[in-house]
Amino acid sequence: IAKIVECGRLVLPIFYDVEPREVRNVKGPFEAAFRKHDEDEELKAKTKEWRQALRRAGRFLDTI
Repeated sequence: IAKIVECGRLVLPIFYDVEPREVRNVKGPFEAAFRKHDEDEELKAKTKEWRQALRRAGRFLDTI
């Protein structure tokens, strides 16, 4: 998602059985996965990018 958002491409996110706020705010199942990746120093910068991309993509979830 980060690369798609970075390139300015149209994003039509489809998340099954997930609340839009969980995607935008990296909560619920996303939070646990991100926390695990944050423990790895090499992935820490990447997870920041991923969070930003999810926030941007998550904005569209309420409009579709």
